[in-house]
Amino acid sequence: MRRALLLFLLAFIAVAILGFFGLWLLRSVATFGTDTALSKPAEIEKWGQCKLPASASNVRAHLQSWQDYRVQVRFDMKPAELPAFLASTGIKQPLSTSAGAIDAFFLPPPRQSTPWWVPGQPTVFETGDGEVTTPGGGTIYQRILIDETNPAMWTVWFVAFDT
Repeated sequence: MRRALLLFLLAFIAVAILGFFGLWLLRSVATFGTDTALSKPAEIEKWGQCKLPASASNVRAHLQSWQDYRVQVRFDMKPAELPAFLASTGIKQPLSTSAGAIDAFFLPPPRQSTPWWVPGQPTVFETGDGEVTTPGGGTIYQRILIDETNPAMWTVWFVAFDT
């Protein structure tokens, strides 16, 4: 009888320990991913593999990651700085002015965390894509849509991601 009680207690303790470990592991896995706003230019440049222009204003950025990542960046810039910005990316030139070339990445996502991501289809725009090879040999894919409707200040929608 005593032996049965001891075995029961040991089994109960083992199940409790495994249960707590399982809950801890589940909680850890649930928080592996990142779904957050980026506010520092250095963070945006690191994830986007680009250099923001000096005139960049109204900057908004969002990072979503787990095993892969995607960063969405929206900012306004002076048109004269576009060549330098493009040179800091892997975007191929010349850019396209064809509406059919606008990538699906520029559709508004069904998310509450990025209500500012609504590029749509500007009346005057350029768009393109490209890629950058990281020092470790990985590939970062990039997409850009530039709203040139306001000739004094353009709005840039930029996406960078890996797979």
